[in-house]
Amino acid sequence: MNAFDPARLAALDDALRPVADWLGTFALHSTAALSLAWGAAALLGRRAAGAQEALLRAALFAPLVSATLQLAVVGSPWTAWFAAATPAASPAPVHERVFVVPDLAAFAMEPVGAAAPTGSGMPVPWAVLAVAAAALAAALGTAWLALAWWRLRRVLVDRVPETAPRALATASRLAHALGLRQSPHLSRSERLATPIAFGLLRPEICLPARANALDDEALAAMLGHELAHLRRADPRATWAAAVLQALFPWQLLLAPVRRRWSRLVELRCDAIAAAQTSPTGVARCLLEVASWLSPR
Repeated sequence: MNAFDPARLAALDDALRPVADWLGTFALHSTAALSLAWGAAALLGRRAAGAQEALLRAALFAPLVSATLQLAVVGSPWTAWFAAATPAASPAPVHERVFVVPDLAAFAMEPVGAAAPTGSGMPVPWAVLAVAAAALAAALGTAWLALAWWRLRRVLVDRVPETAPRALATASRLAHALGLRQSPHLSRSERLATPIAFGLLRPEICLPARANALDDEALAAMLGHELAHLRRADPRATWAAAVLQALFPWQLLLAPVRRRWSRLVELRCDAIAAAQTSPTGVARCLLEVASWLSPR
């Protein structure tokens, strides 16, 4: 029996039907949620940034739960479609027994009024095709995410612990003010032009080498912004959103919604930093860091 045996392919199609049902249901739910959230954010503009951020975050992750719940409680919305898309088996041709004289006995079983049988009309394995296409897209997206992670590791591989007393004292003071149980690990890298907060089990803030050139207020604004990311668990949510887009790159609405959500996250952390320092300190920090980002 070869790999394209109709019976084996039909069995594989039946086995993959639940996966295809979930993918189709997730496509429906995510399209509706992302479209509504994107439209609401566009209407709100710069108003209600906190509400927009919460709405966009929910639109990114809620369809994973809602699609699973629908299949578990209500059932698949694709059952009727699969039934309609699967052609019914053609009835076997009807043969009529004809009794003839003995010298024509060799032709006693000739079909009367029936056409010669044609191909079986094997149904299209929609579940196999859908799951295979989704798996290929997920593999490409995962490769893209792995490359991004590898590049980040290369940038951070030569970072060194931060030893400047001013930065360490400022980070400790702001961490306590923001309600963090302990001050995160501070490091410094020559390769970074902007600060970055990362780490799930061991939170860390890596500063660019030029951070020492900032005045006290601007440095506090920079550290306050990154500490706000850690307090809100933004690194975890950011990577979760990146994994979601890598696994489902065929959902084209994920990219613009994720970009807008990321911008709102940055604005929210700027607001927290401004509350802990001052709006002018945040503005000076942003202008100084922007000057480090040369066109090259």
